[in-house]
Amino acid sequence: SLDEGQNAVVSVAADKVDAANEKKLVHVSGMATTTDTLASPDFGIQRVGIRLVRQVEMYQWVEKKQTKTKKKLGGGTKKVTKYRYERQWSEKYQPSSDFKKPTGHRNPPMKYTSGFRVAQNVKLGSFTLPKSLIEDIKGSQPIELEQKDLAKLTPTLKGKTKVVNGSFYVRPTASAGAFEPASPEVGDHRVTFSLVKAQVVSVVSQQVGSSFEPFPTKAGAPLHMLKAGKHSATAMFTAAKAANSTLTWVLRFVGWLLMV
Repeated sequence: SLDEGQNAVVSVAADKVDAANEKKLVHVSGMATTTDTLASPDFGIQRVGIRLVRQVEMYQWVEKKQTKTKKKLGGGTKKVTKYRYERQWSEKYQPSSDFKKPTGHRNPPMKYTSGFRVAQNVKLGSFTLPKSLIEDIKGSQPIELEQKDLAKLTPTLKGKTKVVNGSFYVRPTASAGAFEPASPEVGDHRVTFSLVKAQVVSVVSQQVGSSFEPFPTKAGAPLHMLKAGKHSATAMFTAAKAANSTLTWVLRFVGWLLMV
């Protein structure tokens, strides 16, 4: 399918949609831009961008287990598992009810969770990118929160939140901000934000109207690619073939392991 596409692709300019290329496999490079405002209402964050990412970690108990095989008196072996518990920041919630020894290691529910918002309207020159390609645009940059961002919070949340090193530190059980982030407690939340901004991208896909859809190939695999930066059609197909070759060998190795 990649060979077929490389022989059929046509490079076009981003500033004009040519109806003569309708249903053809086209290659286009340009600046992906949007005017959409993305928001995280819980924390009053609003930014114009392609993707707004919210990462939430909670300071919580984490169960560690280590299993060793020991010899039994009289012969034979047995497995012995030891459990230990540490407090650390984790984006993934650790349900303490599943712990081997939950007593003394209780984790409260996470009040906030990670998530993201994606712009619905992203332009590539005169073209409009479909959702499937918008989601392929990566490269988020951290949003450095400041003290003034606390003013956007609700009065209740503001009293439980502090800004440290560009992040929100939230203690749901705090009263009037009477806590020290440098000494976290189980249940504290650390909230950071990042933004995918307008950037140059290159696309290889089927031109349909002023947008793109997967290009069907005789070989069977549809072609629908986006890569950050300005790349020629040749470079994009070369990279795709290299990635495909690597995946092929990985799957062969996994198949060999399963047979063994």
